[in-house]
Amino acid sequence: MNDNIEENTTSLSLIDLWRMIWRNIYSIIYFTILGLILGIVYTNLIVTPEYTATGYVAMKATTSATVLNTITEIAKSRTVADAAVITLDEDGITHPNGDPIVASDIIAGVTASYTATSLRVTISYKNEIQAITVPILNAVIDATITTGNTNYTAIANNLILDSYAEVASYTGPSSSLYIAIFVILGGVVGTGLGIVTDIIEDRIHHPSEIQSLGVNAFSVCYPDNKKKEKRKDPMLLTIKDLDVVDTSDIGSTYYHDVLKLQNDIENFTPDKQVKTIGCTSTKEYQSKASLIASMAEVYAKEHQRVLVLDFDFEHPFMHELFQLKQDKNIVSYYLSFKPKEEFYERVNPYLVVIPGSSSAIGSKIIKSERLKKLVDEARKEFDYVLINCPPTLKDMTILSCASLLDGVLVMGKFHVTKKKEFIKTASIVSNNEMHLIGGAFLSPQNERNNVLTNLFSKLSR
Repeated sequence: MNDNIEENTTSLSLIDLWRMIWRNIYSIIYFTILGLILGIVYTNLIVTPEYTATGYVAMKATTSATVLNTITEIAKSRTVADAAVITLDEDGITHPNGDPIVASDIIAGVTASYTATSLRVTISYKNEIQAITVPILNAVIDATITTGNTNYTAIANNLILDSYAEVASYTGPSSSLYIAIFVILGGVVGTGLGIVTDIIEDRIHHPSEIQSLGVNAFSVCYPDNKKKEKRKDPMLLTIKDLDVVDTSDIGSTYYHDVLKLQNDIENFTPDKQVKTIGCTSTKEYQSKASLIASMAEVYAKEHQRVLVLDFDFEHPFMHELFQLKQDKNIVSYYLSFKPKEEFYERVNPYLVVIPGSSSAIGSKIIKSERLKKLVDEARKEFDYVLINCPPTLKDMTILSCASLLDGVLVMGKFHVTKKKEFIKTASIVSNNEMHLIGGAFLSPQNERNNVLTNLFSKLSR
């Protein structure tokens, strides 16, 4: 085991980048869907729609491009706009709210163009209100013809109507384009946030990341048994559940993973008998208590005598996992002079538990001669003594356990436990006269084919 546990700094490869994207696939999907929703809302409720009506005027006789250009300027002129306003007012055409149409509105929306090979001039009008777009354009066309024939000798009554506008078509903005842009932006934002979050949080996702630190990696998949009962901790597999497990059941996978953990610990320490095992974690909610409880139940199922001690004095949990009363606990044992047997809670013929209790003097209790005597006698009476220790980074009580433990497992969860916190916890254990067995990590069942391949790699010490 490497006493100097340090993170190996490596560059980010394309495979690492792909793994980050895949780990955050749900976040990417959520942001993409959010982009789709925002795109629909924007195009339908926020952005201003635009409708366009188009009509044509034409010269009766062949004419020059200069004359056609003059007609386009007439159509966009203030004179035509003022004349169109008069016509619209006479026809009773107003804005939907009753406001009169003004010349500046018309000038802002009128466009005109021509082609040199044609005698026609195209006049268009754009407006956000579909109902008044066609009447305004037709008024502009009439005013253009009248103004051109009356005021310009080059036109000389040769300008005539080619066709009025009949409908105003929706011309923008493009709903599909805006929605596509929002969807793409949503996907990009989701991907970017996922990658940045992954890099900043730097969580552990695979046993190889633990092994690269010089620490042995143990992996156990989440159980999924036949009963499908709701539990406070989804990892705990009870004795009753183990009775219905068979080799084809997913629960048996978990059962044998825990057994393999025992075998791997023994193989890793061939020169040392590991009977007293403590389990700690970086912080709360890493399922360390459940791992201890599950190890105890599985070992007992294999007819090995097991004693479980709960040394987590801030959040004792063993009594809940085993559904025991808490009146006889490790604190009351310390404060009394009664024999340890009176505090035993026997779960089955092979499994005994002394529950924990909240206490502000946890370190003092663990360092006491009474607790040392309890553990020493338990080593002779039981095959295994499994101890639920408090989280290392929150409570340094783990240091008081050094003389009681043959080895320590640091419990974590793939995709949850942060690498820097794991390194700090493992370093505290290794540098304080405790034997670090390795990191025991939970992995989801659907990752089993990847995570549990080469479950344990023995590293040179």
